[in-house]
Amino acid sequence: LWVGAAFCDTSKGTFVGHVTATYHCSATSCTVTISYALLPGFYLDSVHAYVGVLPLPQVTTGKNTQYTVAPGQYPLVDDNLALGTTTYTFLGVTVNVGSGGKVFVVAHAGV
Repeated sequence: LWVGAAFCDTSKGTFVGHVTATYHCSATSCTVTISYALLPGFYLDSVHAYVGVLPLPQVTTGKNTQYTVAPGQYPLVDDNLALGTTTYTFLGVTVNVGSGGKVFVVAHAGV
């Protein structure tokens, strides 16, 4: 997990912790747990995540649908973390993967 790495350019950011995604899949669905763990001296303010069969969530404006990397569009959100929070887990997010069998995870945190 990096802060200040705009456009996913880690050379401009600071490494502050880890995000782990654990998968348990059947033939047609996957259950995903996403865990955040920060290094000493860093704290979580908010967490946002996406789990789905598309590489990124999509937004529709008018007749146009496009992928978004805006964390505010991710469906899993907790913006009310207690002061001093260093770990967080989204438990058991289930996604129907159909016959394709792929699942994608995107995680974001306010640190």
